[in-house]
Amino acid sequence: MAIIFPYVTSEFTAYEGDKIVTVLSLAVRLIDDFTEEETIGNVKVTIKEGDIKAFKNLSGYYLFKDMNPGNYDVAVGSDFYFLE
Repeated sequence: MAIIFPYVTSEFTAYEGDKIVTVLSLAVRLIDDFTEEETIGNVKVTIKEGDIKAFKNLSGYYLFKDMNPGNYDVAVGSDFYFLE
């Protein structure tokens, strides 16, 4: 016998083994001074200490997660922008 419709419920129980916890450490949003809009092109945002790379979320923020407390230098590189 096959079940055509699986059992559906509005309840959800998360067990300790199923939880994944990450901590947002730093969020960076880059804005072009000329257009006053989000940057374009292949932008690379990293932390110099340890060469930690950020990932970009759908809102346009570059995120670093699970970093140890401390002072860090953020480096930004791109094909379409010059370094100051």
